[in-house]
Amino acid sequence: MLRMFETPASIFMPYQVQALQDMQTYDLVVYEKSRQIGLTWTAAFAAAATAMKSKALGGRDFHYSPPAQDLSAEFIDEVKFFAEIVFKLTMSEPEYDTENKLKLTFSSGNSVYGHTGAARSLRGSKGSILIDEAAHVDDLEGVMAAASACTMWGGSITVISTHCGAENPFVKLINDIHAGKRGASAVARRVTFSDAIEQGLYRRICIENKEKWTPEKEAAWEASERAKAGPAVSEEYDCVPQAGRVQYLLRSEVERAMISVGARMARLSLKDDFTALSESERFDRINGWFDADVMPVIAAMPQDRCSYIGQDFGRSHDLSVIAVGHDTDTARLNVPLIVELSNVPYVEQQHILDRIAGAIPRFAAAKLDATGNGAVIGENFVRRWGESRVEAVKLSEKFYLAHMPRLRAKITDGLLHLPRDAEVLEDLLAIELVNGIPKIGRGSGKRGRHGDAAIALMHLVAAADRPAVIEPHRSAGRRVSYMHSDWDQFRFPHREPLGSSGFGVVRSHRVGLAA
Repeated sequence: MLRMFETPASIFMPYQVQALQDMQTYDLVVYEKSRQIGLTWTAAFAAAATAMKSKALGGRDFHYSPPAQDLSAEFIDEVKFFAEIVFKLTMSEPEYDTENKLKLTFSSGNSVYGHTGAARSLRGSKGSILIDEAAHVDDLEGVMAAASACTMWGGSITVISTHCGAENPFVKLINDIHAGKRGASAVARRVTFSDAIEQGLYRRICIENKEKWTPEKEAAWEASERAKAGPAVSEEYDCVPQAGRVQYLLRSEVERAMISVGARMARLSLKDDFTALSESERFDRINGWFDADVMPVIAAMPQDRCSYIGQDFGRSHDLSVIAVGHDTDTARLNVPLIVELSNVPYVEQQHILDRIAGAIPRFAAAKLDATGNGAVIGENFVRRWGESRVEAVKLSEKFYLAHMPRLRAKITDGLLHLPRDAEVLEDLLAIELVNGIPKIGRGSGKRGRHGDAAIALMHLVAAADRPAVIEPHRSAGRRVSYMHSDWDQFRFPHREPLGSSGFGVVRSHRVGLAA
């Protein structure tokens, strides 16, 4: 029986009915849940049912505290929907009060408030509280402390969330309830994705979308939704909080991708005394290695396909890795060449990058690591090859979050073919999900590696994702040698000399990028 929250039970699934009953029975209710199963929506009904009644009948204010204020407007809209459609009330539009809280007022004199998410936003409030996505709240302990005082004169606290790591205060709150540390009027419950499906979630989705339900469609839908979550599936859907770091790619997935035909790892490792050689000796050494180890792979690349470059910079302690890929006729990105440079000076690294860009067919785009000391090489490369197709990237969590999932999708969908190499494999397995963000969490432990090939491949995939248009390329200004001497005669021995006004039009049908 729903008591205060009286409504046709057909609106809700069994776990939602249980949540409504818990909110009337206990002072503190905590739900660890799967994503997108409608518990916040259920709580919006509870908020409308609580606020619409007069205080004499047990009604009171209801406060919604989210991890971010923009969620408050969505919750208040759902409350207004229930008030108007289910309870047939005439409602005014919600307004912001003087403390920047969104307020929906009922004729009973009670209101539903949408808070900012900060603990101080709840200070001085009275009534029932919903803390939504609590594991993602910046100061859950502070919000809980503020919420506890709000219910002193009546009301309850409901806390619902998906998980966000095993060390999160949300996990401690659940454990405290199970251990009896939050009093007798506290309960913790769990609703997994499988629980919700078993109790009618997908059937309800089919009704909403006017589709016919079948067991086969339900099984396929569940498998598809779980696949989207990737390595976070147990946390997002099965209510299993993960340790701080979770491996992002499976070894079997990466090994299946390592089938690039005719691929080569071109490695160059220099000793410290290399810098003591004369200028011409250094370039003879670099060009000799390049012609022997790199050019044969480039020469075999298809001439009618766009090519891309992704790079991760390193100088002494870390490697520089340059990944070269090209389009195929089956929407794959093939990676025939990965170059690894160990203890190679800046100028020679710049020279190698320029030779690669000048030699690969239809050079379309590149993304280079411009973090720290890599910035100079990145900026020079942008200057020489144009901002329309080259980006010097300052690595950040935002960039990882945007582009690591694309790398993973290419690998898991069979759309990225890589050289078969044990160290590249270990670099890719070094990607970890750290507090929800995929990035390099540990090195492979070999020769100072730190996931270098993984970063280069992330940049390569990001470069290949950009749309391309045909355009000639000209340098932006007068050519300047990197060591203030006539090194350009050594740079591209396969070309005729270049004039001092710039590189001129590149003859190999260069491809630039749309803005």
